[in-house]
Amino acid sequence: MDLTEARKILQEAKEKDVILRLVGGLGIREHCTKIAFCERSHVDIDFAGLSSQSTKIASVMEGFGYVENTSMTMATSGRRLVFEKPRSKDHIDVFLDSLEFEHRIKLKDRLEIEDSTLSLSDLLLSKLSISRLNEKDIRDIITILKDLPFGNKDLPGLVNADYITRLCSEDWGLYHDVLDSIAKCLDALGSYELNSAETERVLQALNALRNSLVGSKKTIRWRMRALVGERAPWRRTVEEQNA
Repeated sequence: MDLTEARKILQEAKEKDVILRLVGGLGIREHCTKIAFCERSHVDIDFAGLSSQSTKIASVMEGFGYVENTSMTMATSGRRLVFEKPRSKDHIDVFLDSLEFEHRIKLKDRLEIEDSTLSLSDLLLSKLSISRLNEKDIRDIITILKDLPFGNKDLPGLVNADYITRLCSEDWGLYHDVLDSIAKCLDALGSYELNSAETERVLQALNALRNSLVGSKKTIRWRMRALVGERAPWRRTVEEQNA
């Protein structure tokens, strides 16, 4: 599946006043400045939307020949919609109100920061929170860090580092996995064909984010959970994501 189909769906949704935002690698691809670096295959299209618009979302998808997998809707209590195209492997996932992967990322009030994708902060966090990063995930993270600026506000085209830091200072498990992902990206950085300026930019961004997380003031809940540490599970078990 490709970006052309995703853009057509986004345009149709916009015309019908339905809020849909690209998630994952395709969402990050929309913000690339060097397409060759982030270009890759995608097994499906992932969107985020609002549960209050689930019926309208289904109508948009049906217009493109997709059929809702109602078993998945019921299995997730309506938190996720899956649409499949008959006689095809093509399918679309729509996450409603939040991303429910290993860590829950609430999105209900964050879907209008960007026009067509999740906010850059949420795109980055959705990748950094993966416990088993694959090469595609690391490449997506590097794409954001080398191409896009950091700041402390929710604005289009900007990664809000304060937002990521705040969420991690409230949730020890999220903090643990994001720090671990930062370390993995630092270790892998030398294996990518980046020029010296790009390498330095990514290096500085990773170190700055790590220092922000480590130095942030933690909540009481975070400190209590930190006492337990890895002796108790701190993340959900989910099927492998290929976004």
